[in-house]
Parts: sequence; C-alpha cells; structure tokens
Amino acid sequence: MTTAMFQSEWVTPPVRGSSRRASSQWSEVIPIERSGWFVEMATAVLRLGKLEPNWDGSGSPPVSRVAIHQALRMLQAVALQEPPLPQVLPVPGGGVQLEWHVGGRELELEFLPDGLLVYLVVEPGTSPEEGQSQLPREDLVRNLVQRLARSTGP
Repeated sequence: MTTAMFQSEWVTPPVRGSSRRASSQWSEVIPIERSGWFVEMATAVLRLGKLEPNWDGSGSPPVSRVAIHQALRMLQAVALQEPPLPQVLPVPGGGVQLEWHVGGRELELEFLPDGLLVYLVVEPGTSPEEGQSQLPREDLVRNLVQRLARSTGP
C-alpha cells in the first residue's frame, strides 16, 4: 500500500513555559488514496491561520493555533472513513468550524480557541443533538462522521 505523510511545523504547539516549539513529529500515516482529501482540507484549515484581527468586521481575533491544530487532528482521524468534503469556516472568537451538509443531514464540529470541541448533529425527523468535549477525542469525531456516512448510503 502506498502511503503519504503530512508534517506541519506551523501547527506544532509551543512547549509549555517556553517560547520554543515542541519538536515536530510526523503525523499518522494516511494512504495515498486519501492523502489528496486530507491535503485539500488541511490547506483550507491552515489558510484560516492567515486571517488578520477583525477579519469579520466585528473585532474577532485571528483564528487560534489551538483550534487549527485540533481541526487538523480530527481531519486526520476521519480521513480513512472517506467522508464528503466539509466546509471549513472561521468562527468569531478565534475558532474553526468543519461543516457537512448531506442529504438533509448536518454535522458541525466547532473547535474553539481553548481546545473545546462543540458539535451539532441534525437528522430529519429527530431533534438536533448537541454536545461538547473538553479534549477533542478522535473516537467521538469518528463516530459522528460514521453516522453521517451511514445516513448517506443506499
């Protein structure tokens, strides 16, 4: 199986109590068949890091490195599930939102500057489901994306 790896020095979080960055590490290996999906999404997320203060005209701060890092981690976690491409959006206050709209169903993952993950699942005929996780967990995000994928199948 051919593989590709993704490394980004830019999103490596700083070492606590130091102005130095933690040493870069190669992220989880992604099969080459899915690397295009991941690279496209990672590029969109990293672009948000270039937004200037007041990017929304309402005084919002730039998108935080923590939110960018968490969004990249979660995109990497779901790359092998072959989900449709999400919309990648900045969130006022410095966050990142990944948003899927498929067949009347919606999944929104919002990564806040403090590391909090807030999610919303909307499925026809049911009440919206909202939740949050202080430490974004790959298993939770994989489960939410799997639900979206199951709902789009035959």
